[in-house]
Amino acid sequence: MLLSSWCNEKRSVIVLFYESVLLGHAHASAIHDAIIDAFAIDGIKLKHLLMLGRDNPNVNISLENLIEEEMKKVESHLLKIGRCNLHVVHSGFKAGWMYFL
Repeated sequence: MLLSSWCNEKRSVIVLFYESVLLGHAHASAIHDAIIDAFAIDGIKLKHLLMLGRDNPNVNISLENLIEEEMKKVESHLLKIGRCNLHVVHSGFKAGWMYFL
């Protein structure tokens, strides 16, 4: 898993390696459990999760729905900006960065 966040000091998005979980060909519920367990072990609050980077296979859509249900329990929700949110966010930050230059 990779975590991305905004760094005020660097004025850019930073991407950090968080954890590897070897699941093989897994169902959405197994991936969900791995994410929830990893966050709980490391004391990361689920409500701080903004979105899941994914493409559009059915497992990823199911995973997003399962994580959304968990987030409702902590009175939060995922930001949903389309099928391939990685490209949308990357382009948005790229455009914003150009604005600052």
